[in-house]
This record gives sequence, structure tokens and C-alpha cells, in this order.
Amino acid sequence: MKIIALTMLVSLAAILLPSCSEPAAMKTRTDPMADAEDVTTVKIVINGIAHRDGIMRVALFDSPDGFPGEMDTVYRRLETPIVDEPVTVTLEDVPAGRYAVSVFHDEDGDGVMETGLFGQPSEGYGISNDATALFGPPSFEDASFAVASEPVLIRITMNY
Repeated sequence: MKIIALTMLVSLAAILLPSCSEPAAMKTRTDPMADAEDVTTVKIVINGIAHRDGIMRVALFDSPDGFPGEMDTVYRRLETPIVDEPVTVTLEDVPAGRYAVSVFHDEDGDGVMETGLFGQPSEGYGISNDATALFGPPSFEDASFAVASEPVLIRITMNY
């Protein structure tokens, strides 16, 4: 379990660390081929948050390429304060396709996932579908979900 946690930690830190230098606004890569009929909303509900300190960082991937560790492959990312539990974020105008989400509770707001003894994460993280893996991070396939014309609700349970 410690190997899984350490690998997940490294992957999530690589995904979410660069977002600390950006404003709280969402970074978005747009799809010029998508029209209004092919987009919808993705609502992400994050449960099991240990406390309200810090910031919740959210990354939406639209491809298995680089999931979950390469920032240049993230479709959208955002950060939000933790006002209440659960934290809910809504992504608008998401084109139809397959996506996966990773989240990181940046408890001290420094943009770095803190670790404890033996590299165990000491800040929370989560993956869509609550996907897990024995060795390394979960696969995009295990974490992915379909987006079509109807709004999508994703629930993620934090791991601390």
C-alpha cells in the first residue's frame, strides 16, 4: 500500500504542482471542433475532506496520454477554497468524450503534496471512479467516464 501511495503522490504532485503559480481561475484548453450541441457540464463532488484548511486542486484529463502526471496533457484544471464539505465544482462547456479527474487537497496552500515517513502522502488526494491500482497510479481507463449531451455527476472520495 505504501508503494501505491508513494507513486500516487509523485503522479499527483507532478499534475497539480504547476497550477500553484496560476490564478484561481480555471485553465482551459478549448476544442475548436465542438459546437454548442456537443457540450455539457461535469459536476464533481469531492467527499471525505478531512478539514477546510488549504485549497482543493482539480485536474480534468481528456486523454490517457500523460494521465495522471503530465501537466501539458491536462484538459482543464482549477483550484478552489474549501468552504464546506463536500466540495463541489462544475466545469462548463465540456465536449463529448472520455475524461478522468484527479484531485489534491493542498492543505497548506504551497502547491506541493506533503509526505510523511516513507513517502506516504500527508495531504489528501482522489481519482474519479475512486480508481485504485496495485502498483503505480490508476489507469485512465479505470478512472475515466463518458461525457455526452447530458450533464455528468462525478463523486470522488478523498484518501488521506
